[in-house]
Amino acid sequence: MITKEMLQTKTERPLHMSFDEFLAWADENTHAEWVNGEIIVFKPVKHIHQATLGFLYRLLGLFIDLFQLGKIRMAPLGMRLEKSTAVREP
Repeated sequence: MITKEMLQTKTERPLHMSFDEFLAWADENTHAEWVNGEIIVFKPVKHIHQATLGFLYRLLGLFIDLFQLGKIRMAPLGMRLEKSTAVREP
């Protein structure tokens, strides 16, 4: 079992686990993706990134709602296509 403390230390080898293990391991505060069994952990984002993301989300959201084009999502939200071997964030 891979703990969050293990991820905080710098490792040279990539971390691997099954998809089910990844789902059990990653909570809503974990900023990571699962790609072909490998865990990719991301650094925390900066304030300017979040401010820009919020602005673009609102702007695109209004456009998409106005023209009924679908839905817009933003991280953190793990997404997996039916036949994919990866869980990615938008």
